[in-house]
Amino acid sequence: MKKLLVPTDFSSCANKAAQVALELAKKLEAEVHFLHFTAIPIDWVNLENHQEKMYPDITKKVRNRQQKLNELVQKAERMGLPAYSYIGYNEGYSNVISYVEDHQIDLVIMGSHGASGLKEIFLGSNAQKIIRLSDIPVLVVKEDTPHFNALKMVVVSDFLGELNQDFDDVAQQGFKKLLEMAEKLELSVHLLYVNTPANFISSKVMLSRMADYESIAEDTIASSTIINANSIECGIKDYLGGDDESIVAMMTHGEQGFSRWVSGSKVEAIANHLSSPFLSIKMQEVPELEEVD
Repeated sequence: MKKLLVPTDFSSCANKAAQVALELAKKLEAEVHFLHFTAIPIDWVNLENHQEKMYPDITKKVRNRQQKLNELVQKAERMGLPAYSYIGYNEGYSNVISYVEDHQIDLVIMGSHGASGLKEIFLGSNAQKIIRLSDIPVLVVKEDTPHFNALKMVVVSDFLGELNQDFDDVAQQGFKKLLEMAEKLELSVHLLYVNTPANFISSKVMLSRMADYESIAEDTIASSTIINANSIECGIKDYLGGDDESIVAMMTHGEQGFSRWVSGSKVEAIANHLSSPFLSIKMQEVPELEEVD
């Protein structure tokens, strides 16, 4: 994990993501890329230098954005980190995916407004598209997090098992990616299933599923917990109990949405309303189930 990307609009929540990225880059000895897109009504890239004075407001806006990117790069360099910046004009955040592929980025770090439910970035937003389309992990950090002091990764899942073996294999590969990331970030790994009235699974069955995942992790799982709650969100909050040392992680299915255990909209609400950082990691596409005559 040597290349981290921070898409930024220079808001306070994006600045929080930038700070977390710098902390992680220092820990991982990685380089940091800062990416910004701005909308302007002219073709700025092909504008001649002498024509800039014809558009004083746009010139001021562009130079302001470039200066802010430079400040982020300089901050990273003062920490001894390699840093790069890119500004795009009239491009959408779908271009983040292209940047990730072109520069072989290992982790995208994005900022989110806090757990108030206001200005939620997941709901119908560009950030949601990035999470669903990105083939690499995406870490979302909250604006109101006082500091980034993650010591634990809480993997929330149903730990699958009720579908075909191909699906199980896909899920296990996604889990292995989470384990690799936890190891690199020196996080202990905890498994969590939230038993709700709508998704009730007996403790015997769930403990058996968790045991399969524990075997994949070669006995490195710190704990496996089943908690009862009216909703998954409430169960996670009850489990965390207000601690600020956990990253909540879920495996996703790309454009199909999040874990099939819960609907995409529910997981979006979970991610938005938790105060803890949220990590999504995309699993490979699930094979189509063959129909049985």
